[in-house]
Amino acid sequence: MFPENERKCFRYYDGRREVYGDPLQVRRKLILACGGDFTKLWNEYFFNPGEKWPDSEDDRYTAEEKSAGLLRQALAGETLIPAARLAFGMDPVDPDTGEGGAEEDCDRALVAWGVFCEELKKKRETRASPTSSSSATASPTGP
Repeated sequence: MFPENERKCFRYYDGRREVYGDPLQVRRKLILACGGDFTKLWNEYFFNPGEKWPDSEDDRYTAEEKSAGLLRQALAGETLIPAARLAFGMDPVDPDTGEGGAEEDCDRALVAWGVFCEELKKKRETRASPTSSSSATASPTGP
């Protein structure tokens, strides 16, 4: 579906070292590990801080709304972070050695994957010509 050199461009830190990953495989594993609710969980975990960040000092939101937003984010993380561990092949932090991928590493890998997917989507849209005989399809890798 994608040229091999584009698939190999996806790099992330797995808690031990920089590695390469197949973005389509990561997407499939995330969707399966999230029980099909990946997009919903992604949006709840990575909501736009400019629009509604529950920790902000923004007076547009009540304390209850801010608390509800934090709770939704935490609940989404309870599924999304373990899904990221699985999809990115990260071991949890070993309490004896300190080795492995921390939640922050999972978060960063998810962000890196999301950025990669958006860049790939832009490349595909740029390559697609309005006069092309083939029809455009939705990006299979985007969050």
